[in-house]
Amino acid sequence: MSAQRHDGPPADTETERLFVGFWPDTALRERVEAAAGPAVKRARARPVPADNLHVTLVFVGNWPVQARDQIERVVDALDIPDAELVFDRIVCWRRPKIVSLVTEDFPDALAVYQRQMSAAMAALGWTPETRPWEPHVTLGRKAQRSVRKTLDEPVIWPTRQVALVRSENRANGSVYRPLRIWEG
Repeated sequence: MSAQRHDGPPADTETERLFVGFWPDTALRERVEAAAGPAVKRARARPVPADNLHVTLVFVGNWPVQARDQIERVVDALDIPDAELVFDRIVCWRRPKIVSLVTEDFPDALAVYQRQMSAAMAALGWTPETRPWEPHVTLGRKAQRSVRKTLDEPVIWPTRQVALVRSENRANGSVYRPLRIWEG
């Protein structure tokens, strides 16, 4: 398939909504939930299901199903950095009303990895994000109150697993299904 500008597939093309991100194991997912639960409740936000927790590297959006292998080849070609994200704060972003686990500082290797992935995806015709990458974990949506908290004990997120994930819209919210997971 030739690389064309990906401003959206033709109307008759079957697509799926995709992203690539760092994916947690069960123990990490439980640590995130334990650290974040009280803040999400305090914000009166709709909690993100534990199975949906992740750190987005590249939000792809609607991508042709038959071209999914292009994204897999991009991830195959990049070495997953042996690094950790240290999430130490919970914040509420007012405009989207999102409660997130955030970090102020992260290893340069992760920023380089994300930029390499974005550049490789752009070569396939994907339109890259214009804002700088800010690693975060969305914890809750539709927050009714603001929260801001520094965690007593940071959540350490090893960047060992990268997943290509399909987002499926359901009546009660999105469900994220990993289609493939790479181990670093």
